[in-house]
Amino acid sequence: MGMKGMLATVPAAAVAGLLFFLFGPTGGPPGKAAGTATGRTTPDPAVPSLGISSRLQGVACTSVRNCWAVGSYETGIAELNEALHWDGHSWSEIATPDHGTSPGHQSSLTAVTCTSASNCWAVGSYDRGTVQLNEALHWDGSSWSEIATPDPGFPETGVHILDGVSCASPANCWAVGIHISDRGISRNAELRWNGASWSAVNVPNPGANVAGDGRKLSGIACTSASDCLAVGGYVDVANAERNEALRWNGSRWLRVATHDRGALTSASCTAATRCWAVRGQDSGHGAIRWNGTRWSAVATPGRAELNGVACTAAATCVTVGNYGHAGALLNEVLGWNGNSWSAVAVPDPGGTSAGSQNRLASVACTSGVNCWAVGSYWNDSAGAHQNVVLHWNGHAWVWWSGRGQRVGYDA
Repeated sequence: MGMKGMLATVPAAAVAGLLFFLFGPTGGPPGKAAGTATGRTTPDPAVPSLGISSRLQGVACTSVRNCWAVGSYETGIAELNEALHWDGHSWSEIATPDHGTSPGHQSSLTAVTCTSASNCWAVGSYDRGTVQLNEALHWDGSSWSEIATPDPGFPETGVHILDGVSCASPANCWAVGIHISDRGISRNAELRWNGASWSAVNVPNPGANVAGDGRKLSGIACTSASDCLAVGGYVDVANAERNEALRWNGSRWLRVATHDRGALTSASCTAATRCWAVRGQDSGHGAIRWNGTRWSAVATPGRAELNGVACTAAATCVTVGNYGHAGALLNEVLGWNGNSWSAVAVPDPGGTSAGSQNRLASVACTSGVNCWAVGSYWNDSAGAHQNVVLHWNGHAWVWWSGRGQRVGYDA
C-alpha cells in the first residue's frame, strides 16, 4: 500500500494538510527530450514481477555479483513483501516473511542496505487492524527473518512507516521514517540497531506542533558510527514545504540548516565531507551538496522529481526519478561528473505516449560502470504495474533482459 493508503487510517481532516508535503505534485515540465523508447510494453521475463501487480522501491549492492531489490506485490486480496536477488547472472525471487496473507493484510518494503553478502536490512511497514506499524527484515546470508521494531508515538492509533536505512557496521544501523498520531501530527522517526535490538531515538522536529503539521525523514547515509545524515522535509509556519537535514555526531542528532524549499528524498555519501541529497519535487535545483559544514544547492537540468541517489566517488554520482512530458510520466537519470549534473538517456519500458507511466525509485552503484536502478512501469497488456530493473554498464542504461539487450529501447 502506498503512503496515501496508510494515511487513510488517520482522520482525513487531520492529515489533509500533509498530503502535498508527503507526496508533492506528479510529473512536471520535461527535463529532457522524450527518449527513443519504442513505446511498447514488452514484459521482461528475466526480472520477476510477482502477483498481479508489483513495484520495486529500493536497491542495494555489495558487489557486481550481489544486489537486492525490495518492494511489494499484490495478490488480489493482500499486499505482500517482495525481495529479488542478483547473483551476477540473473534476478530471482527470495522468500520473505509477511504479517499475514489473508484479505486486507498489507506489508511493504521501501528500502534496503547491506554491509556484506550475509548482512542486509530491509525496512518498510505493515498493517495491523487500523494502524500502520514499522517493519524490519534481516538477511543473514541464507534467509530473511522479521526483527521486532518499536513504534514510537501512538502505536495503537497512529501510522508508522520506515522509508530509509543505512549501516555503518553490522552492529550500528539507523532506520528513518515517520510516525503520525491520531491527531494528525506527523513526526520524524529514527530507530537504532545496536547489534542486538532496535530502539527508538529522539530527534529534532522542525515546524509547528499542531494538527495537520508535517515532517518526514525519507533517506539516511552513514559514513561511520559517529557520522550520519538523515534527510526529508517539513512544513514551516507559513505553510511552505522546506528541506530538512539532521546530522548524527555520535551522541545525538542535530538539525543542519538547508534553507531551501521542497522535501528531500534520498542521500548518499562517499566521505563525511562529501554527500549529496536529492529533492522529490520538480525543481531546477534538484540536488544539494554537503561539504562537512554546510549544504549548498546545485543546478540540475530539467525539473524532475528525484527519488534516489548513489555515489561511488567525489566525481561519480547518479540520481534517478521521473518527470512529466506530453501526458506521460517518464524515467529520468542524471549523472554527476565532478562539475555538473547532466541528463543521461534512459529506457521507458512503459512507453512514452500520453498516459504512459514509468517510475524509478532507487539506484545503487558498485562503481562508475556498474549501477542498478529499480522501480515500476504500467504494462498495458497486463493491466498492472510491473517491476523494472535498469542496468548501467558504463556506456548505456539497459532495460535488463538477461541477454545484454536493450529490451523496448532503441539506442
